[in-house]
Amino acid sequence: MYLDYVEEHDLFEPIEKMFREVKATPAEVIEQLMVSKDPDVALKGLMGFLESKKMIRESEESEPKEADEE
Repeated sequence: MYLDYVEEHDLFEPIEKMFREVKATPAEVIEQLMVSKDPDVALKGLMGFLESKKMIRESEESEPKEADEE
């Protein structure tokens, strides 16, 4: 198992909120959780990963789109 059984954690709610804003595949999530068996380390890593994905998405959305020159 990736983490010892954890019923509650301070990061569950922020992570759930991030999942509403950012798409991540199950494989990406598992990869982040497998970093450590320590719930704090694994969940902080997952939160950081999701925040990075959000920043990349926002950056891409704010870039001006080039017009087709045909």
